[in-house]
Amino acid sequence: MQKFIQLWLGQAASMIGSAMSAFALTIWIWESTSQVTALALLIFFIQLPRILLAPVAGILVDRWNRKFLMGIGDAVSALLTLAILLLYISQNLQIWHLYVAGAVNEIFDQIQQLAYSAAMATMMPEKNYSTSI
Repeated sequence: MQKFIQLWLGQAASMIGSAMSAFALTIWIWESTSQVTALALLIFFIQLPRILLAPVAGILVDRWNRKFLMGIGDAVSALLTLAILLLYISQNLQIWHLYVAGAVNEIFDQIQQLAYSAAMATMMPEKNYSTSI
């Protein structure tokens, strides 16, 4: 049960950080453009990979090491966040950077979420299934 709690806490921290970054980038887009179109395009480019990857993501998670997939998902998210930070600091950040970063991040995020769900189900003792919800 200790490994379960460690994994849960790590993924909770990761998801909170990702949500905070997404919120900050949404504010940056609005302040930079004052256009709803730019925000709608960001949502489009984030959702498109999720829709296209949905039919095969479960197969990938079942065939590859789930711990590895979760690590890759977190690593890609961290690298993209760092790249966006560096572009912002150097005043070279453009909206299309966020579209590309959002799409790439979403590909790995979907696989990470599925790997996390599958790993949790195998780590939890069967007697605790009803208490985890």
